[in-house]
Amino acid sequence: MTTTHIEQPPQQALDWCLHVTGKAGQACRVTRLRGGLAASTHLVETGVGSPAARAVVLRRFVGDRTPIWPPIAQEVAALAALADCTLPYQTPRVLGFDLDGS
Repeated sequence: MTTTHIEQPPQQALDWCLHVTGKAGQACRVTRLRGGLAASTHLVETGVGSPAARAVVLRRFVGDRTPIWPPIAQEVAALAALADCTLPYQTPRVLGFDLDGS
């Protein structure tokens, strides 16, 4: 399995994340989140210390596709359905996705 870009995401992935969140070109702080078997996960924070601060999670599936890879399209659909529910707690929201990794 390839383990490249685990500590820091490649610049292309970070640029995509900032573009999807409407923060393209802004300075950000990137922190690796631990855990996960098939994904490299990072906390991406923009506007740190300002009223416009925003934090999102960038999750990238790295390495060769194996049976442990989740069905990404199904996960995106499930999270979209949760976003439409009225729950007493926050749930993850998909801001953007790239099924083929381009």
